[in-house]
Amino acid sequence: MASLRTLLVIGIGNELRGDDGVGPAIVKALPRSSNDGVEIRADRGEDPCIIDTWEGWPALFLVDAICAGGEIGSLRVFDASQEDVPTNIFGRTTHTFSLSEMIALARQLGKLPSVVRVYGIEGKEFGIGKSISKAVEDTVSQTVLRINEDIRRWKNA
Repeated sequence: MASLRTLLVIGIGNELRGDDGVGPAIVKALPRSSNDGVEIRADRGEDPCIIDTWEGWPALFLVDAICAGGEIGSLRVFDASQEDVPTNIFGRTTHTFSLSEMIALARQLGKLPSVVRVYGIEGKEFGIGKSISKAVEDTVSQTVLRINEDIRRWKNA
């Protein structure tokens, strides 16, 4: 019997742009076998058409690099189903539209899932051909644990 689609997790970013690759790095590290009903994928997030992939999902977790002036590698979590995500923290990434703009657009179009959580990891280096910085890389396993716990809470709610 096929499982019901309950939660979509998307790691947003470009692995060839330094810390912008943290979203894909985190979703690669998330276990798939214990997450029945959860789809996990990476996306560059450069096209607002990603909004169409959200439609029909009850819950959405998004992981992306941010530039909010915090400690490099620190994690901030936003409940985008209840509040607007600050627009100025996604400004230095490689995306045509910021994640906060895509969430606002999806909300206006009625395509935003009822539960949306955004995990923002403070980055520093976004240059072409750069690797993820040490401080951001050190945050990956901690963020994976946090997301796994939030997945368990979502599935048991």
